[in-house]
Amino acid sequence: MLRNLVDNAVRYTPMGGIVTVCVGSGPDGAWVEVVDDGIGVAIEEREKIFNRFHRGASERAIGTNGSGLGLSIVKQIADLHGARIALGEGLNGKGLGVKVTFAPA
Repeated sequence: MLRNLVDNAVRYTPMGGIVTVCVGSGPDGAWVEVVDDGIGVAIEEREKIFNRFHRGASERAIGTNGSGLGLSIVKQIADLHGARIALGEGLNGKGLGVKVTFAPA
């Protein structure tokens, strides 16, 4: 799951961009967050990005290779572990943030 999140962040962040990976825990459980300042995902497309084979318009526009399976795999793994995925803003007003929170044990 983490490999796919980091791979997507690196793939869609231009050379010289920033990708951060943070981990922590709180009252809601342990979490991991991957945030970048790449091309991002339009708000209206965010609910679709976990669908198998979905590739966003911005991905197609920049001509990246991919099958559209990475984030659907992330979602399946999160579901198997009872984790929640939240999408948010990226860094410096660009990109995307993905936070996966695992329920407390």
